[in-house]
Order: sequence, then C-alpha cells, then structure tokens
Amino acid sequence: EPGGPDAAPIRVYAGVTAEDIALTGPDGAAFRIARIDARDLTGRPTTIPWGETVRALAEGAGRKDAPERSRMAGLAADLIDGLGIGGLEISGLTLAAPGGPAAGPGAKPVLASLARLTYGPEGEAKPGAGNTEAGQPGLGEMRAEGLAVEAPAGRVALKGLTLSGLSLKPVLEGLRRAAAGPLDPAEMRRYAPALARIAVESLDVDLPAQGSPVQGSPTPGSPAQGPGADPLRQASGPLRFALRGGSLAMSEVRDGVPTASRLTIDGLTGAVPPDTTAPLLSDLAGLGYTGLDLSGTVDARWDEAARELTFKDVTLTGKDMGTARITGTIGGIGKEVFDPEPMVSSLALLGASAKSLALTLENGGLFQRFVDQQAKAQSLKPEELQREYGTAAMLGIPAVLGGSPSAKALGQAVSRFVVKPGRLSISAAAKDPAGLGLIDFSTAPSPGKIFDRLTVTATAE
Repeated sequence: EPGGPDAAPIRVYAGVTAEDIALTGPDGAAFRIARIDARDLTGRPTTIPWGETVRALAEGAGRKDAPERSRMAGLAADLIDGLGIGGLEISGLTLAAPGGPAAGPGAKPVLASLARLTYGPEGEAKPGAGNTEAGQPGLGEMRAEGLAVEAPAGRVALKGLTLSGLSLKPVLEGLRRAAAGPLDPAEMRRYAPALARIAVESLDVDLPAQGSPVQGSPTPGSPAQGPGADPLRQASGPLRFALRGGSLAMSEVRDGVPTASRLTIDGLTGAVPPDTTAPLLSDLAGLGYTGLDLSGTVDARWDEAARELTFKDVTLTGKDMGTARITGTIGGIGKEVFDPEPMVSSLALLGASAKSLALTLENGGLFQRFVDQQAKAQSLKPEELQREYGTAAMLGIPAVLGGSPSAKALGQAVSRFVVKPGRLSISAAAKDPAGLGLIDFSTAPSPGKIFDRLTVTATAE
C-alpha cells in the first residue's frame, strides 16, 4: 500500500535465521557463512507501493538522463528510509582463494576468517560486547571480531573493530537533494554516512620481505617459537607492527568534516632491526633500542565563534624513552578553512596566526642514551658532556634570542634539564591578542625580534 514519511512502520519479520551458506567460484575460491541471525525487521510503506518502487528502480538502473536519475534518487531515499532492523549477527565467515599467478609458483591460497559481525542500535547490550549503556536514538553500532588474514603478501590479525554512531541520515539527505536537481560534486562530502567513533583492539600486522616465506613459519610468540618468545624480536619480516588498542572520536561535523576529534593510540609496537637503514630506526638502533612501544593522544577542537583551533592535548610517550606533550592555540581559522574548494581552504590557512604554545618534555631514558652515545664517541664521561651541553645552552640560547631576561631564563631552564634530565616545561604566548601570523615570521630580521613579541616562561624540575 502507498504510504510516506509519516506512515507507521510495520514488522515484517520478528526473526530470520540462515545457516551454513556456501559459495564457490570457478577458480576454486570458497566462501562460507556459518550462521546469520536478524531480528525485528520493519518496513514503512513508501510513497508509492514497495513493488512499484523496486520495479521503477530496476527499470531506471543505468539511465543517464537527469530527470530520471533525480526521480530514482528520491525513490531510493524513500525506500531506504523506510527499512529498519533491530539487530544483525553474522558468524563464522571464511574465505579460501587460490594465490594466483601473481603470488608465484607453489603459493598457498589466501585464507581469511571473521568470527563475528554484528550490527544494532548503538549502546544495546550484545553478547561479548561489554556494553550495556543506551546510545543515542537512531544511531547504529557495527562490530567485527576475530579477523584473520593469511596470504603470500603477509598476515593480519585483528581482535576487534567497532564503528559507533553510524547513521545514514546524511546519505538520505543527499539522495533527496539529488531528487530536486543535480548535486555539486564539491558538496558530496556533506552526504557521507555519519560516523562518531572508531575503536580498534589488538591489531597485528606482519609483512615479510618480498620473496620471504610466510606459510608454515610459526607465529611470533607462539609455542612453536618456544616459551617466552618476544613477538617484537622474533618478527619474520622487515615490517612487523602491532597495536594494543586505539580509537578516533569525531563530533561537531560541519559540511561533512568533524571539527572536534580525539585520537588515542595505546601501544603501537614494532621491532627495531639492528641492521636497518631507515633514517629514524637506524638512529634508534644505534642507541641500543631493539623495539618501539609508543602511545599517544591528539585532542583538537575548532571554535567557530573565536575562529580558533585549539590543541588541548598532543602527547607522545615512548617506553624507555620519555614523554612529549604540546598544547596550543592557532587563531585566524575561519569557516573558509573547511570549504570544499581546495584553493579557498588553502588561502584561508595563510591567515592563521600562532597565539600560544606550551611544551613539556619528560625524560624516560632516550636523552641519557643519546648522551652516553655521544660521550663515547668523543672519549668523554657522560657527566662531562652534559656539563658542556648545559654551558652551551645557558650561553647560546640568550645570544641567539637577544639576551632578554626571558631568553636568559629559557637558557637556564634548558641547561638544568640537560645537566640533570627530568622535566622541562616551556610556554609561550603572543603579546598581541591576534597572535603572530606567517608574515610576522617571514619578515622578522632575527629570531630575537620574534622572541621579543612573546611572553615566555620556562622551568626545569
């Protein structure tokens, strides 16, 4: 029967279950699904009956004339908006595909599996999800668990991936907008599906060198490698990294772009091969590091009224290295920065100005390893080299920055940190409320002239 946006939804099925689905291809590929469970499938009568809507969409597929394409967009929006599902769970997905000629002679097949894939209203309690709080109405949550891929190109294992705050509302708005007339390609990002948060649990990636064998070798850290095996030091390839956990939260969307976000990384680990030639890794190997274990946070928000981009927390921590934390505010960031036209957004960034910046360094071992390395190369004791560096900082920093009391205080703080590494805190704020723009930095005759326009404090603990 015909209906429309105000029609009441009708329950089509209370539950649907399918088991043991198997698909095979002519090349020998095999795809299987152990079980599918769906519940509370509902449908709202569309403006024209479902049968006619589906038939019209099928007949209009591939039509290139603008009026027909616009009509199809409106029908699709009405149909999608009228469908609902209370929950979906797919378990036991497996894929086995031949390696193919590109993988080389004798290559083993590509094997992939996914233990469970679920979708439902955000915050709804699900077995094993560990979430019992109610989410926002109309938003969905998708979760994938137990992903494993093994191929000639490498291995990937993922314990869990969660997408929260999912919504097709922007997509439906785009379809309805297309029904009224052609869309400007620059506006397409406004109609992307909404996504509030991405969370990753226990990601492990192992990509061997080209031509290195993968199949049959024991998994790093497995019993086949012996008790106490270290997955960082027993990697089978030159690129092996893992992530204990991470998340990206996004909010306050403007024209499809989130203006507030928080990225968190917990335990990004990887090996540092002793014979590596990579610029940064080779330096770390020279300092005696055999592995990396990094965690960090980036928390930023744009304030439209103040035309400011604030970095509330930018932190990077390395095990046996230390911690660096930055906070700051950049002014002159107007809405033009988010313009879909690259030329407009790029020009808008030229008007940005630095208002404040604070830096905190906490030594956790990296600085001392650097001093020990340099002292050995110069045949000095580490304490002697630290005193030399401290003296250079105390005298050199004020000389470069103009010799003001603030410059001397900065030099003394850096000197104390170098001699006895602990915590160094430096903050700088522009004396001009408008901040310092790009032209101020480019036209300054010396660093001291820029320093004089700042209020700087520095302490060492």
